[in-house]
Amino acid sequence: MPAPLRCLSAMSSRNIAGALAAGLLLTLIITGFPPAVSAEEPAANAEPARAAAAPEPKLWQVTLVEARSKTPLKGVTVAVNVKKHPDEPSQNIELTSDDSGNIQIPLLPGEVTTVHSASPKWWTYRWPIVGGFDEDNDGTVAGGNDDERRKIRLWRGTNVTGKLLTPTGEPAAAVRLKVGVYIYNESPFKEGDDSPRIYNSWDRGQWPNWHASVVTRDDGSFSIAVPPSDVRHWVRIGTTGLGFEAIKTSHLQEKDKTHPLVRYAPFEVEANGRKDSLRINESAGVLDFGTLQFREGVVLKGRVVDALGAPLAGVHLTTSNRHGPHAGRTATSAADGSYEFAPMSPGTFTMSIDARRRNAADEVNSRDVQAVFVNQKITLPESSGTVERTIQAEPHVDVEFEWIDRRQAKGPVSYYGEFDVSGQIPNGDEKPTYWNGATNLIARGGKTFLVVKVPTALTRAKLALHADSRVTPRYQDEFINAGPGSINLSNFATPMRRVIYGDEPLIENALPSRFSD
Repeated sequence: MPAPLRCLSAMSSRNIAGALAAGLLLTLIITGFPPAVSAEEPAANAEPARAAAAPEPKLWQVTLVEARSKTPLKGVTVAVNVKKHPDEPSQNIELTSDDSGNIQIPLLPGEVTTVHSASPKWWTYRWPIVGGFDEDNDGTVAGGNDDERRKIRLWRGTNVTGKLLTPTGEPAAAVRLKVGVYIYNESPFKEGDDSPRIYNSWDRGQWPNWHASVVTRDDGSFSIAVPPSDVRHWVRIGTTGLGFEAIKTSHLQEKDKTHPLVRYAPFEVEANGRKDSLRINESAGVLDFGTLQFREGVVLKGRVVDALGAPLAGVHLTTSNRHGPHAGRTATSAADGSYEFAPMSPGTFTMSIDARRRNAADEVNSRDVQAVFVNQKITLPESSGTVERTIQAEPHVDVEFEWIDRRQAKGPVSYYGEFDVSGQIPNGDEKPTYWNGATNLIARGGKTFLVVKVPTALTRAKLALHADSRVTPRYQDEFINAGPGSINLSNFATPMRRVIYGDEPLIENALPSRFSD
């Protein structure tokens, strides 16, 4: 669970320490908070409680100012997306600033809004946030900031426009579209500490480092300002995550299966970027995507079973897209092993299968897995409809390593609490399939073991025993005595005593091995 989020004030002042904290906060707003847990049901014989009075909305005053001069902006329209949960459909409000640059945002307790510019040529930075989530589900937001005056800085940019239709040609209204760009020149925005927050700066331009969202109007049209063309590369718009993040619609799907984000295949359009992106003239400060249209898509469903065909529940499935291995749709197998994805676009993708053990809240609570899976390569046909596919686990063998901690101060197995095992599984005439797993610490008979389920067909098996700030590991069996480093393991089918020793770290306070060169 993330740390409690009480009252989220507009991020136009540095109210969150450090870029990382701000980045994590925005990621939570985009990808979604865990749903609040409802209060326990009252006893059946309890007297009915009196109906609580409907809470009054609270007016949050926000001042829109020009970024460089700090001058209040009169007559600028901003889009305010109000919601109680990030995955729920937004209540989209458009407000226009008065002569003093002020707008008044009415929010009920627990509601939060992100503010985006709707007027041509103005864009907001840092995804300004006003309001707070009702964490306790009691109708109030505790620990609020009494200062209701906020200032949101706006920058001049490019106006992105277009219209979204359903597959039958009707306007697709109330659809939240994500918009992202890659800013390569940050210098125009550098003004001390109070400058636009740029994210994902570690990549090479394949993911957005500035993003916002816009909700389509009743006629399907949309309009939002983005950074200008002289500081960025491409512009992307669509219903995907636009980058490496998965498409988050599970909360929405539970409430409204007919919503366009659930009913139709996700889409994404890019302009003025790579060779295969659209070429749109934006010299006049307007980038018009024209008419965009949903596709019906293909539904992928089936069952998840173990190596013997028994159903497996609670297995998490994710699909890939061109931006990353987990950037597509998600699904989870039910008690009978069945799963079903919301519609997806035709084409070939990779399905990743996560069978780690989880608790009742669906949180991973063990490095052990229910069964061993390898990623599945799946192709969906061009025609709409349904494709059925059974996802079956690989036969596996339980491999155990005795763990002998020779450190003076006993502690975690390693920086990450595990060691990786990897290898290849033959795939006929095609390229072998890569597999990797992680050890799980258990105690048995007064000894400690590191155990891992390994595919029976695994070849070229390697055990990663990299030294880190916690431990210097070594491996020993009847034939091998080596480490630290990558250890080539012998045949798992041969029974033998395998030992991993934990010795003192070589370098005090060394960086974790996965972060080292």
